Amino acid sequence: MFNTLEGSPMEADFEVPALIRAVTDEMPGAFTACIHPRGKFEFFFGPAGSGAHLHFHPAAWNGLVHGRKRWVIMPPGKFQDNAELPSGKVVALEWFQKSLPIWREKFGEHLMEFVQEEGEVVYVPDGYGHAVLNLEPSIGVSKQMGIFSWPDGGPVSVLLPQSAV
Repeated sequence: MFNTLEGSPMEADFEVPALIRAVTDEMPGAFTACIHPRGKFEFFFGPAGSGAHLHFHPAAWNGLVHGRKRWVIMPPGKFQDNAELPSGKVVALEWFQKSLPIWREKFGEHLMEFVQEEGEVVYVPDGYGHAVLNLEPSIGVSKQMGIFSWPDGGPVSVLLPQSAV
């Protein structure tokens, strides 16, 4: 994890994705309890076969600069209520090979599976279980945004700049 882009050699080479920036700028305070303060990001890289087993945390986005990542995402309530199913702290490749088929059998209709390509950004809502597997050597940046709540207690319209969509 790097602490801040401000003043670093990477500052000129990195920009928060336009859609993420638009939402967070238009709804200040919508994300709370974030362990990563504004300006702090996680920089990741790994070989094919590396990644993360099934886990969950506050809302986050993941920008893939190079490579391809396989994702499995599960809505809240499924992951947390199934301690008897294998999730565990195992190597990602092992989780995808041995545990995913069991999760598919029980929750297939609730699992979302896709491949993130280079240049794409994935947003994972608060509390959604997710696992990732690098299909190729991969490099990227991610940021936990925190727990989302609507400002003033309800949905609002957010006009996004055309460049963000």
